Amino acid sequence: MPLGLTGPGNPVSLSPIGAAAEFPRSLHPPAQGRSGTVEIELREEGAIRIVSLKGRLDAQVSGLVRERLQKLIEEGAVSLILNLEAVDFLDSSGLGVVVAGLRKIKENKGEIKLAGLRPEVRSIFDITRVTRLFQICADVPTALEAFRKPG
Repeated sequence: MPLGLTGPGNPVSLSPIGAAAEFPRSLHPPAQGRSGTVEIELREEGAIRIVSLKGRLDAQVSGLVRERLQKLIEEGAVSLILNLEAVDFLDSSGLGVVVAGLRKIKENKGEIKLAGLRPEVRSIFDITRVTRLFQICADVPTALEAFRKPG
């Protein structure tokens, strides 16, 4: 059952994070703001959580996406892939969500790997030098392999 967070101040409807058996799942309806939408899908590959975003990660939805990631991490996720292959726009607040997620997961001795960055999104990471903080993989299978390699 989705958490009732839609409305003028809360443009996203979130479903609760539960047992691994419930993966994959999408958050419906998608996050909607004046500037666009973002959809979030969560799934597991063993102990690795994959969060796939689709649409715009901007100021209109970043706060609630941040809450969603933090809740996932608080519930024990320590190996996380953030799949951004379907993100067509990312602003500074979206970048802040990604960095805040990294900071939170590092507190738990975990790691986030980024996957599938489009050139226009990658350029934001490059310009701000945030690329130094993350391992950036071409796609989700490459990120999964990177988590599974010893070392």
